[in-house]
Amino acid sequence: MGYIGNDESFAYTDNFCENFLGGAVAAEAAVNLGGKLGGMFSRICIGYSCSEDYRAVSALISGMSGQSCEIFMLGEVAPTPFRYSLTLLDCAGVYVSSKSKKFLFYGANGFGLTETEMIAVMNFASAEPTYKSQISHISGFDRVYLRFIEKSGDNSDKLSASVSCGNKAVRNLWLSCFDGENDRIVFQVSDDGEKVNAYILGMGFVSYERLVLAYSVMLGRTSEEVYLPERYHYSAEETAEKYGFKIRRFNPADGVPEKASEQIFLKDSLYMCRSLMQDYSDFIDILSDMPKFSSARIEIPLPENNFPDKSVYPQRTGRVFLERSGRSTLSVLAQAMDSETAAELCSSFEAQLHKRGYCGGIR
Repeated sequence: MGYIGNDESFAYTDNFCENFLGGAVAAEAAVNLGGKLGGMFSRICIGYSCSEDYRAVSALISGMSGQSCEIFMLGEVAPTPFRYSLTLLDCAGVYVSSKSKKFLFYGANGFGLTETEMIAVMNFASAEPTYKSQISHISGFDRVYLRFIEKSGDNSDKLSASVSCGNKAVRNLWLSCFDGENDRIVFQVSDDGEKVNAYILGMGFVSYERLVLAYSVMLGRTSEEVYLPERYHYSAEETAEKYGFKIRRFNPADGVPEKASEQIFLKDSLYMCRSLMQDYSDFIDILSDMPKFSSARIEIPLPENNFPDKSVYPQRTGRVFLERSGRSTLSVLAQAMDSETAAELCSSFEAQLHKRGYCGGIR
């Protein structure tokens, strides 16, 4: 999806907005945003990452409460259980993180809002206050979520793996499922819990993309088709053909198909990794048998009005995606069958962009 635009207070990108001047969001801006969301959605869940986010959350609720909506306050909760709660409560969701610097938006399926929905949030004109909202306080979704994870596998005991993460709450969530004592495999989890890489003794670094494809192979044994985002690496089709299932692509910016939303691993890395680790030998066999594909990404500053209309550039040795990632920033994503070629594709496109100073004529 990439960069969408700005209103008077926020820059909107993908499924989140943040203060485009930097720093924490001002209370007045959060109140105004809450008014927009309360007017757009009839049922909204709110969660936050730490106590320092509470002031922004209070301002957000103040704006929402002026509209006619039902508000569920989940309190301080890890990101993954928060997204899980949305499917149970059938609510849109707003998650405040990074010490009130970022507001993330989700639909009732637990996936980020679509591009159309994000544009609607950015441009929404709040109605006059009605003060008919209802606010409910609910807690304990971390425990509810962990119970779901335990019941989703054959083995409810902690599995043997170490976990590395800069967010203490997210790391503790993962350590409820893994013992943290086995250095032969270490899961390196992003601070928001959405992405994970692994380091496996004897195999080295295993990217998030490779973990996703390994799970897709496992799922493909019992399903005729597996849904993956359109920008997932093109090697997925070759692997699927080898194992006898089909890949169905979708664009998350346009919405997530119902069948894709039922694939929990696409929105839940902990669920995916715990499932992969249920049979460690099988997991390693799948990884060993997969192609050694790779991706590389760089950000390039460009004049604000010189962005490409075309987003996908097939190349002889791979393919490249260009996407506006900020008001004056372009993201270059290169995919190839090895890391050297992916890096070379990134460098080639960067050179073309710097030579021209704009995006016309890129090959």
